[in-house]
Amino acid sequence: MSADRWSVCPVCLKRETQKSVELDQQVLDACGKVSAEDYLILVQTAEDFKASLGETNPEETLRHDYECYTTEEGEFYVNHRIGCDVCGLHKKFLHEELLAI
Repeated sequence: MSADRWSVCPVCLKRETQKSVELDQQVLDACGKVSAEDYLILVQTAEDFKASLGETNPEETLRHDYECYTTEEGEFYVNHRIGCDVCGLHKKFLHEELLAI
């Protein structure tokens, strides 16, 4: 079964953004305190991490599966599930009600 839609996972994006900020802070903290060689390694690590993020086109790892319908008996049904296999985020929204007919 294929997904109805894919999007960027907000949890993964937040974690990646936080790691990028932490790497930048490590570079700032190391300035003037470590050898030039070690400093350049830290800078390169931070740059490589940012390049791997695909900032212009983040990877869409959040899968959406949903269905929405009504029955002949007047039942209104909405089911939306999301899941990310990278970070483990999984949520489900289910709504059912009988329409006033």
